[in-house]
Amino acid sequence: AIIMAASLANHFILERAEVELITPNEEHNVRSGTGHDHLYKILRSLATLQPVAAREVPVKPASGPGAGGSGEPRRRGLFGRKPRPSGDEPERPKEGRAGSGWRLLDEVPVLADERRFKVLITAAAKGTIPANVWRSSHVVFIDDM
Repeated sequence: AIIMAASLANHFILERAEVELITPNEEHNVRSGTGHDHLYKILRSLATLQPVAAREVPVKPASGPGAGGSGEPRRRGLFGRKPRPSGDEPERPKEGRAGSGWRLLDEVPVLADERRFKVLITAAAKGTIPANVWRSSHVVFIDDM
């Protein structure tokens, strides 16, 4: 994912586009800018990112006609719902800006901005990206890399 993000940043900087780096850890974010100096800021930030292990959260079987769901734990990456603490009541999905329960929309509201094109490199499960993010983003799933 780091190599992909660096390559994309280089590509768009060479195209003279404004590029912004947004990560799950705000201290690694790089504001929008252009040019080679800006590219080096992005590359320095990417070089210091540390991987975060995906978390296991139980998936409840869906109900109703045509519903899928095995009840097996699914791997959730940085952008999925937070796992519930053991022994506590099941966590109710927090309503995001799009009513999706996708917590990243609350943490990184720019993802909901349909006027901006985004490349989203994510460990989120397929089928979990809200439609308003999907419409204005190119989504790269880490599991497909």
